[in-house]
Amino acid sequence: MNALHTSRRALLGGSAALAIAPAVAAPAHPDAELIALCHQFDEHERAYQKIYDGPLAIADEDEAARLAQPIAAARAALLPRIIALHATTIEGLMTRARTVYLEAPEEGREAVKVLEKSPYMNELLMASLHRDLMAMAGVSVVPLGGHRDDSDNRQPG
Repeated sequence: MNALHTSRRALLGGSAALAIAPAVAAPAHPDAELIALCHQFDEHERAYQKIYDGPLAIADEDEAARLAQPIAAARAALLPRIIALHATTIEGLMTRARTVYLEAPEEGREAVKVLEKSPYMNELLMASLHRDLMAMAGVSVVPLGGHRDDSDNRQPG
């Protein structure tokens, strides 16, 4: 009975020591900054796309440009740090891939076209990499709707 009593005392003493021990914070995710920046960029990108595409698109080009300018500036401010960071985990890489294909869905469409018709090994290898990244990141191979930006892919209003 004395051994049982000692064991209980040892257990209770151990529990008390655990209760007093300082809390140790879980280590930060290695790609936490990249993931957070990509999520911010994605929010801006979705807002930007709504100005030019979909049922709420702004028909007046000058008004659309006026509304898009601060969003484009916010994206541009995030970009240097997003580019500078290296993804070191699958989660970081997949987050970056989703950001890339949200901002540039034509990259995914081009990959599909290349896989269907290119005779060149280097193009096929790169296209298969795009295809696999999109699949792993849960990105649609052929995104719905178009994406318009301030460059060459504007569609008539």
